[in-house]
Amino acid sequence: MRLVSVLCTALALGVPAAGAQERARSNELRVELRGLRQTAAPVLIGIYASADEWLRKGVLEAKVDPGAGAAASLGALPPGEYAASAFQDLNANGKFDTNFIGIPTEPFAFSSGAVGFMGPPKFEQARFKVAACGATLVFDFAGSY
Repeated sequence: MRLVSVLCTALALGVPAAGAQERARSNELRVELRGLRQTAAPVLIGIYASADEWLRKGVLEAKVDPGAGAAASLGALPPGEYAASAFQDLNANGKFDTNFIGIPTEPFAFSSGAVGFMGPPKFEQARFKVAACGATLVFDFAGSY
C-alpha cells in the first residue's frame, strides 16, 4: 500500500517517479501472477465490492493469459475497497474445480495473501484498496498446489 501512496503523491505533484506514469494510470487495477507452474492455462479473476457479493457476483471478471507475461491490466475501477479471487483454469471449463470432498484441484489465490481455514477466506481478510491512481494486486499461487 505504501508504494501506491508514494506513486499517487508523485503523480499529484507532477514528480516523474521511475516509470510511475506508465504504472499508475488513473484507477487502473493491475495484477501480478506468481508461483504458477504452467503458463498454458488462463487465470480467471473476480473482483468483489462487498462481503455480500464475495465469491458470488463480481464487479469485474477477467481472464488473464499467464503466457503473455506475469503482469496484466484489468482496467479501471472506482476508488474504494474490494477483495479478489483467482484460479488457474487448467481444464478450460470456466469453473473452479474441486474433488469429491470439496478440496480444490486447480491452483488458486486471494488478494492480500488471504488464506481460509476449511474454506475460502472472508471478504475482510482479502480486502484491498484501489486509490485514485490505481492499485497492483499480487496473486501468489505457490501455496495452492
